[in-house]
Amino acid sequence: MNETPNIYDFETYARNNPFQYHNHVEMVEVSDDHVRVKVDLVHESMNLHGYVHGGLIYSMADISCGIQCRTQPGNYVTQSCHINYLRNTDHGTIFCDTEVIKRGRSMVIVHFRITDDEGRLLADGVIDYFRR
Repeated sequence: MNETPNIYDFETYARNNPFQYHNHVEMVEVSDDHVRVKVDLVHESMNLHGYVHGGLIYSMADISCGIQCRTQPGNYVTQSCHINYLRNTDHGTIFCDTEVIKRGRSMVIVHFRITDDEGRLLADGVIDYFRR
């Protein structure tokens, strides 16, 4: 297994995470208490109806919550996710912000909120991670 790049080196981390890079997910802020990522929406971000694809919204959540886990040592894998899709947008930038709810020896639970550039809530939810 390859060693995970330093999460505080945003550019190197993104370059070594092809899925994150391919989906245009950029790291904005990383700390022990908070992670923020963003996507400047492009044509490839959209579904057939011209709105942000739900898979991109989920991917942003999983990427940012995974980064949040990695502010502490360990190898983490997604165990489960619950997401509420509340509204959508067809332009601009969307953001995902995280907060750790519980960090145990083998499990981390992270809450996320996805908003548009006007601060409107697009989705929220919780992702559970297993620490191996």
